[in-house]
Amino acid sequence: MIPLLAPICLLVGLDKPEPTARFAFCPETKVHIAVQPNKDHYLVHFHLLVENCADKTVFARVRTLQKIGERERQHLDTKEVPIEKAKETWSFYLTAPRFAADAQRDVIYQIEVGYKDSANIDEYRILDSFGWRIAKGKMDAGTKDVAVSIQVPARVVQIKGESFTIRTVAQTAVKTVGLKYNIVNNLPEVVDGSRAARKIE
Repeated sequence: MIPLLAPICLLVGLDKPEPTARFAFCPETKVHIAVQPNKDHYLVHFHLLVENCADKTVFARVRTLQKIGERERQHLDTKEVPIEKAKETWSFYLTAPRFAADAQRDVIYQIEVGYKDSANIDEYRILDSFGWRIAKGKMDAGTKDVAVSIQVPARVVQIKGESFTIRTVAQTAVKTVGLKYNIVNNLPEVVDGSRAARKIE
């Protein structure tokens, strides 16, 4: 009697790699995150390495959180770019408001990068972030254990029985540690949107 051997099917390559977007070292500024103080704002410059995001829209934004007593005020500067290839590197110049010295200590800045997913209830999927304060002319990103960060509002679906509700909750964004950052004074002034985001490779 000849035994029947069940066929074994190996499924290779069906799982697509996860999209990633992470800060890349900038050879001009010698850091990952460069911040330049201007008259009434900060110019924030960084390079972003994007992988596995072909045919997606990638976003980069600077979130500013100002605390005024028990109240909070937020400001966003956002840039969105279309990704064509499996691996691309982009250069970004974004702005964030600058405050008087006595108010600056109560301000937190945070870069958030990721991609848009219109099929998700929370379409802005954050893949990386970096937060800091500015005190006495220096950037303070906290420590590895206690990092400077802003909780980001996110929409989630809560199902109860046959009904559901959509709530907005505060979440801490994913954060990369070990990045180099500094205050600089040699960034070009960005006067139009075409220079705010540029593919460099």
